[in-house]
Amino acid sequence: MTSEHEKVLGDLLSKGLGHAQKGLGGDRVPASPQSSGGRHTQASDVILRRLYAATTAISAFIDDEPRLLQSVAEEFATLVSAKYAALGILGDDGTLKNFVTFGLTADEETLLRPNPPTGKGILGALLPEGRALRIDDVMADDQRRGYPPGHPPMHTFLGVPLIASSRVLGRLYATEREGGTFTESDETLAMGFAAAAAVAIESARRTARLLASERLRATGELAIGISHDFNNLLATILGRVEVVLGQVRDATHRESLEAIRRAARDGAVIAGRMREYGRAVDTDDIRPVDLGLLASEAIEFTRPRWQIEEILSAETPAHPKHEIVVRKRFEPVPEVDGDPFSIREALVNLIFNAVDAMPDGGTITIGVQPIDQSSIQLFVSDTGTGIPIEAQPHVFDPFFTTKGARGSGLGLAMVRKVMDGHNGHVEFET
Repeated sequence: MTSEHEKVLGDLLSKGLGHAQKGLGGDRVPASPQSSGGRHTQASDVILRRLYAATTAISAFIDDEPRLLQSVAEEFATLVSAKYAALGILGDDGTLKNFVTFGLTADEETLLRPNPPTGKGILGALLPEGRALRIDDVMADDQRRGYPPGHPPMHTFLGVPLIASSRVLGRLYATEREGGTFTESDETLAMGFAAAAAVAIESARRTARLLASERLRATGELAIGISHDFNNLLATILGRVEVVLGQVRDATHRESLEAIRRAARDGAVIAGRMREYGRAVDTDDIRPVDLGLLASEAIEFTRPRWQIEEILSAETPAHPKHEIVVRKRFEPVPEVDGDPFSIREALVNLIFNAVDAMPDGGTITIGVQPIDQSSIQLFVSDTGTGIPIEAQPHVFDPFFTTKGARGSGLGLAMVRKVMDGHNGHVEFET
């Protein structure tokens, strides 16, 4: 981030921070023949220091994207003296994936969180225009489309798009400037800060991907080694138990031996999962594959699981009858080069996760759709309970699970490993 960070600030300084003569608070600085140059330089220096301080503050969280996003919103509000600030991060499909606020009360945050601003109207205008948008009276603006439930009223507004590598990452905006309307000086600060923030967010993502890749590689090697040694031990246990079962007639002793055999077989299943997790994408099996066909096969492979869930709950009085419905949403897409086994197994893991998340039934939707000429999205969604907020940063970490003894913590880690092996990426929303 450092070189790009300095370049952004250097570009602003070389342009003289064109609007700096208006002063930091929006009040015009009186010019005189004796002092105009000195005052202009002094104002520029103060603005540059403020901007540098704000961008330096956010760079402290370059290895923690959630904290970085929160810091961006907070520093932006401070930089332009605003009561509120918000940051919206977009996904590859242009929809809102993350929304961070600063300045809201706990009650306002609770009301707004389920219905964040999605970008119609004023916020939407930030993206295609690719420049700052400054409004003195939101209520009188023709682009206004109203507020989501829980959104505090806005009058003054300053927004900027976050752009990195010619791609829009999202939008950053502040409202309700202390002491009046936002100024041209605020706009200059906002554009400089947004440029540095976009670089920081991109750097945080690259760092996270690198760390995840190294972690996956290391844990994969560890998993293969452990599963090999574990299998040897289990084979010895199972062999001895089978011999002893053939010799013991006492019912109590046989019951204990049966329990040992079941536990050893369960251990063998876990060892198998570890071995599959450690298995790299087979480059020898890469060939053109139909993602819709692989998704259909994954649905059929998992059908006994979600149909059994339905039958058990319907026949067991202790549980209300529920239904799990699986829907396909396949759009025409070209074939992609891939390992069909790995992709299918990744989908199976996602479907099993969806079933586990819907103890009372619901709908699983599996889709394939184009994003652009070079990218295709494969998704699995469900109407289940969602992912607890405290677990969200760790969902792709190997051996992390919220299922207790029922989970190995390798399902989503394996999904990420497969996507990385196909030069793709995986993300989630809840």
